[in-house]
Amino acid sequence: MKRPVTPFGQADQLERFVAAGLAAQTRIDGMLDAVATAEPRPVDLVVYGLTLAQAYALAELCKRIGWSDARKLAIDDAETHLMIAATSKLGRALADEGVSVR
Repeated sequence: MKRPVTPFGQADQLERFVAAGLAAQTRIDGMLDAVATAEPRPVDLVVYGLTLAQAYALAELCKRIGWSDARKLAIDDAETHLMIAATSKLGRALADEGVSVR
């Protein structure tokens, strides 16, 4: 019996495509779980070649980004929390270096 043709080609190709996507999502979920439950360790961030204008623009982004912005880009709420916490810390680090916005 011949399988029906789909927009992606043969049905078995679509099944492999879906299976690969699910496998990738499982790996990403595992990485996020590992990061979220890992023992916190400090990461020193140094940005080379950032102009003063870029630094102020980055500080504005850190100040303005909110939950709904990050949630649109995140896989789930846990990743959203990580994004918000990271941008908040980055904004504080920029302020500590004299790049602060109102």
